[in-house]
Amino acid sequence: MRVALVGLGYIADLHYQAVRKAGADAIIGCDVNPAVAEAFASRPGVEAVVGSVDEVVALRPDAAHVLTPPNAHFAVAKPLLAAGIDLLLEKPMCDRSADARSLIAQAGEAGVLLGTGHNFLLYPIWDKLKAAVDGGAVGALRSIDVCYRRPFPPLRANNTQPWAMRGSRNILFEVAPHPFASALDLVPSVDVEHVTTSRPQDLPNGVRFFREWNILGKSGDISVRFDLSFEDAYSESFVHVRGSTGSVVLDFVHNSVVVNTRSFAPEYVELAEQGLHSASAYARGAVGTLLETMAGKVGSKKSGAPYEQSIDRTVAQFYADRQRRV
Repeated sequence: MRVALVGLGYIADLHYQAVRKAGADAIIGCDVNPAVAEAFASRPGVEAVVGSVDEVVALRPDAAHVLTPPNAHFAVAKPLLAAGIDLLLEKPMCDRSADARSLIAQAGEAGVLLGTGHNFLLYPIWDKLKAAVDGGAVGALRSIDVCYRRPFPPLRANNTQPWAMRGSRNILFEVAPHPFASALDLVPSVDVEHVTTSRPQDLPNGVRFFREWNILGKSGDISVRFDLSFEDAYSESFVHVRGSTGSVVLDFVHNSVVVNTRSFAPEYVELAEQGLHSASAYARGAVGTLLETMAGKVGSKKSGAPYEQSIDRTVAQFYADRQRRV
């Protein structure tokens, strides 16, 4: 299997490792920056490096990963789909809904596999949250809170080179697909009712960057809230689902899932039970993350940090779907 990676930024390293684990025999690298492309050329398994999508098409890979900034996805994807190349795009599929619909239609007409890498849904701990919600552990859903409060490195460094720093709304396309995908894996749709921005920072390129976004919405009678922060502060990333009989909290940073349900014991006993359960879940997550990360560093193909695992599982799922179609 020959796979092209189009766009060789930081995420390309994880995709390179993932496609190797998925069985790629040869890898084609593509980047408009010649220095970046040449640096990639020395990696094991790299067949060729090129500087344009037309050159990728000419090499006829079996599949390609589009890892460019979101604003370039549409222009990169169209000729690849037209050439009959199965395609995995980094999230979001496009930065305009009309373009995304166009790619979906084009892939359908051509009979080509088109996927989007929402890797947060492929964290192993997400399976546990889904099982708890789908299995009725928390009862009827009442609210979903998705928190993504992570420092954004280019903002910390005042680096305006990345696309996310070149427009006030660009950061939403870069980061918000993760929180929205989490919510939309639990409910069929979200109607956004209110958006608030705060903590603006004027960048050297003239862009006003809002370091905090609060987005309120509904899915039927279920409240959905997104809390996004990109400033250099304490890091948090979690999903809290509250239901009629319990709640589940998934903590991406600490790799843990805590499910609390009513035991109908006396309140002081129930609170103690929940506290012990939470402590146990965090301890398991911490130890598991440590062991898996260490195993990944010494070369285990099935281990690594949770984020790395999520990319591996996303890529593996794409190629499993592809194999079923061949």
